[in-house]
Amino acid sequence: MLKYSVLIPALSSFKFILLNDNKIDASNYFSSFSVIALRKLYIQHSNCVNSILCCYSKFKKDFDDIYIKIIRENRNSNIHNLFAWAVEKFLDKYENELELIMDYNEFEFDNLNLISSNVIFQTIPENSNDELHLELFKFVSQLFANDLFDKDSHLDSSKYYFVRYDFLMRFCNVILMNKSNLKEYISPFLNQFRISEGAYELFNSFVSVVRDDVIVEFWDIWWMFLEKILENHENKGKYYLEKVLTKFVINYQLEYDFELSEDIVEIEKQFYRRVCKELGEYEFILNSISKIVIKDKFILSGLTWIKIILGKNEFNNVEKGTISNLEHFVKKYVSLNSQNIMKDIKIQNDLSLILDFLIKNGSNDAFRLNEWLVSLK
Repeated sequence: MLKYSVLIPALSSFKFILLNDNKIDASNYFSSFSVIALRKLYIQHSNCVNSILCCYSKFKKDFDDIYIKIIRENRNSNIHNLFAWAVEKFLDKYENELELIMDYNEFEFDNLNLISSNVIFQTIPENSNDELHLELFKFVSQLFANDLFDKDSHLDSSKYYFVRYDFLMRFCNVILMNKSNLKEYISPFLNQFRISEGAYELFNSFVSVVRDDVIVEFWDIWWMFLEKILENHENKGKYYLEKVLTKFVINYQLEYDFELSEDIVEIEKQFYRRVCKELGEYEFILNSISKIVIKDKFILSGLTWIKIILGKNEFNNVEKGTISNLEHFVKKYVSLNSQNIMKDIKIQNDLSLILDFLIKNGSNDAFRLNEWLVSLK
């Protein structure tokens, strides 16, 4: 194992690469190389890595001040490597303090912005229980939640797009892997929540990282956000309302085919019943539900969900895709459940409501099924 005296020069090199926010390409920064190296180094030298990250948090703002000044003063010059010049000036000013790199053991949160806090967040282990890291998790969660749902969010600009994406993907993994801290980490996003582009990005990130081994945590989070959506959906513009709620309702259903326990499937069914009851006034909810009810696990419950929507709401000019999906559902439901249909008046009435809706929207298949249904009465 390497001694600290050997590690310190290497750590200093990592630190200066960390300071470099310049992009290599559309999705990578120079600092990304240090993040990858420090993740590996953390396995055997966690204290060293913690020290360099704390040192980074203390001096990043000071370095940026020097670097920005150099850029402004030499904007039209022929000097190609202004970053190296900034490092040289930075060392001249802070060399003595930087020699004490191993003495830094606290984060200077006041010095961190969206980019610098994300650099640290990307470096520390996702499942860490280190108190130092837990403090950072709380800070960065609040920082990004404030900005993500701000109408004037910096994250909407192209400069911060990858920072937002990078943070959300790792944040969602952290949340799903840390059940004991789940509510604490997610609470800033619940408190600041509004139906917006930020909400879509957050939901999309959760769906992108969900796995069968964290499905319970996923649904814990989804129920929390359902309550916030029910509080926020009225008087919202159609564009974001449809974009956010469609992603929220369909979630992973069309992208993954997890083998889920009966308990989880029951949670899914309860969720969709609540969605249909509380949000069924929107045609795009009917469209979303029509895409998932044809799954075998939802066939029986799907009849009730669609009946809830159509029984309380009227829709004009329904999309052809929605009609086609509902036709597919009804035919599959009848083929799998014909014996119960013939014996159960309630099922007949619910099915009749859906068939009437389809007939009004020009479905020939629904007309033929309805004739069969009428013959049973």
